[in-house]
Amino acid sequence: MMDDLLEEMVNPAPAQADRARRRRLWATVTIVGLAAVGVTSLTTSALFTDNETTSDAIKTGSVNLTMDAVSFSVPVDNMLPGASIVAPIEVRNAGSLRYQYAISYEAENGAGNGTGALTDRLRLAIFTRTAGNCTLDGTTSATGRIGRSSSTNAFGLATSLTPIVGDPADYANAENRFLSATESEDLCVRIDFDVDADNTYQDTSATLTLKFDARQLDFDPSQPDESGVTGP
Repeated sequence: MMDDLLEEMVNPAPAQADRARRRRLWATVTIVGLAAVGVTSLTTSALFTDNETTSDAIKTGSVNLTMDAVSFSVPVDNMLPGASIVAPIEVRNAGSLRYQYAISYEAENGAGNGTGALTDRLRLAIFTRTAGNCTLDGTTSATGRIGRSSSTNAFGLATSLTPIVGDPADYANAENRFLSATESEDLCVRIDFDVDADNTYQDTSATLTLKFDARQLDFDPSQPDESGVTGP
């Protein structure tokens, strides 16, 4: 009995009000814990999101050099020593990219009863001319001349492909020509027959071939429009 009395004095039984308050405290802790779990669940499984998708087609450009056939102004099957002939050529950029181009030529001796090599007595020059102005009188001086078969104006044509305007193998050649997309350029080709050609050149022939090589320009980040509205 004494021990029970001492126990009650040291650890008295909680009052009824304390018991109710403790139950409310534990209930509050439980509710707060559940609320925290709910917030965590809401944060991880119900995020607001958004996204967009975009696409665009990529199409490469084209390099397309076109021109008409060469047609000389006088019959080429009845030339005499000292005669000259001209032919207009329009070079067109029918592609979508700005390009540079160079011209090479070669001459080949053809059939005939004469014994002379006609290519030895011919001379070639190329001029820039406005449309309709490719004439003999308009090509007697060096004005507008962009290429010739001999730097000394001597007679004799190459019989293998030889650059005459610019250089197709040299991108940095200062004589290369430039054309933007849809642009064109009118050229005039002149051939002279040596006045000193002798009888061995009677009834001889030769074929002249002009080769135009076009090349796209290297990409320039400062000029992303590859059609070449501006540029060298």
